[in-house]
Amino acid sequence: MAKKLKLLEAPKEEPISLQEAKNHLNVDYNYDDELISGYITAARQYAEEYTRRSFVTQTWQACGYHAGDLPRPPVVEVLLAADGCITYTAGYGSAQDVPGPIREAIKAIVADLYDGQGFGQGHQQAHRLLNMYRVRRL
Repeated sequence: MAKKLKLLEAPKEEPISLQEAKNHLNVDYNYDDELISGYITAARQYAEEYTRRSFVTQTWQACGYHAGDLPRPPVVEVLLAADGCITYTAGYGSAQDVPGPIREAIKAIVADLYDGQGFGQGHQQAHRLLNMYRVRRL
């Protein structure tokens, strides 16, 4: 069976709040709130892809994987195993449970996006912070 991974339930919250991002950006007005919120989600998704981890609790279905080798750790609970597929929850828990360096990396990426820097110093800083959490492929 070919390996397949599908997100069944996205996180219900982001690792950093809108207010945390605004404080990091020194933004004290509200008219960019929607833009900044989008950047938070994009930064989290980028950081999760880079580290190959789940940050805030989410539900996945992995087909063609063994229970001890499920992608997107940390695995919290296996919910169902049937027909070569495993449904499970993964993540550190709530936003406050996400390790500080990951939260800081997300803030750095948001700052780059907000400042129009693309892959600037914030992304470089984020990579340094995220490297210790990166799941290596063998």
